[in-house]
Amino acid sequence: MNLFVYIILMMIWALIPAAIAKAKGYNFFLFYVISIIVPFIIMLIITLALPRKDRPSVIYQTIYIKSKEENVPIEQNINQEQPPKKTCPNCGGLLDERARICVYCHQDLM
Repeated sequence: MNLFVYIILMMIWALIPAAIAKAKGYNFFLFYVISIIVPFIIMLIITLALPRKDRPSVIYQTIYIKSKEENVPIEQNINQEQPPKKTCPNCGGLLDERARICVYCHQDLM
């Protein structure tokens, strides 16, 4: 009886890390099975530490360079035309028009 109750409780507790992983874009069933095997507190910490899959983890910064005018952003200082951009149909990331693979989600764009 005690073993049966323990197994049922493990299956219920495994829903929490699996739901967190699902909310972050990961496979619910995979995390549910792993959460049954691995102790609850460890899986909870792992799933809370996971990054979201739906947005890139790269942080962009404007680079400032010295020019005749002080602290002009580099985008304004270059007189070259920017290449055309397109968005990834899977993740919505902004890509170069010639890109064949998304740099954010690695999906083939061809």
